[in-house]
Amino acid sequence: MKLLSIVFILITTIVLCSCSSNDCSEDLSKNHPQIKTYIEELELADYMEVSCNSETHDNYSFHGYQEPGGKCSHFEVKLDVGKTTITTYTFKNKEDKRLYDFIVYSFVSDEDLKKMQNFVPDASLYLEKNKEIHEYFIEKDQVILYYYGFP
Repeated sequence: MKLLSIVFILITTIVLCSCSSNDCSEDLSKNHPQIKTYIEELELADYMEVSCNSETHDNYSFHGYQEPGGKCSHFEVKLDVGKTTITTYTFKNKEDKRLYDFIVYSFVSDEDLKKMQNFVPDASLYLEKNKEIHEYFIEKDQVILYYYGFP
């Protein structure tokens, strides 16, 4: 009986995990096709598992570092914005366990969006998660940052 219970729990866990990954893939295809296209262009799609989560903040502070002129002098930069929804899509490479994050920042205020659009190029060394920003996209009311990091 215990063995049957363990098998049931394992099957349920596997099914729930795969549904979560499928839900994230479907959400990407529907709401952010450029992210899915980008991963496919990197020829990484076959090696990736995707997970996602979303949080809404009434007020949010972005922290980053600048490296003006490519010199080795870093200084902190900060941006405060109002209501922001942050959706993170994490792609995990099945082979080397490397993580690739696409973080979508959606803003209610056009002013906050413009502030973020100006902030990202200035804080391009590090922002959030202490990972290097590899690429960023700006579209409609969203800023999308692409990070990659080590396992």
